[in-house]
Amino acid sequence: TGPRPEDKLSIESIEHKVEALLQRFEARGTLAFRDLFDEASGRSEIVLVFLALLELVRLKAVRITQTRPGGEILCGTTEAFRQAGADWKEAVMAALLGPASPPTAEREASPA
Repeated sequence: TGPRPEDKLSIESIEHKVEALLQRFEARGTLAFRDLFDEASGRSEIVLVFLALLELVRLKAVRITQTRPGGEILCGTTEAFRQAGADWKEAVMAALLGPASPPTAEREASPA
């Protein structure tokens, strides 16, 4: 048996997951690493959350810390993210989509 259709990851699904994680971080500030996956409904969803988290770390919007070996892993927004607020959220999405990329709905509507 081959991969199931629901196992396919797309840039749009990563964008949506980045947006969802940003909303969770805005609401709580810091989350336990394990809590990031509490809404994941399967293997592809877990991979999607992890890829979105890596993207947020790469963009310096989120920092991952562990205070001691074997201790709880915490993920939280960076100081730059908290200070910039909505501007930083837009910057993260622009970095993810690219400066010349149209919004997702327009990309889906345009012919390939």
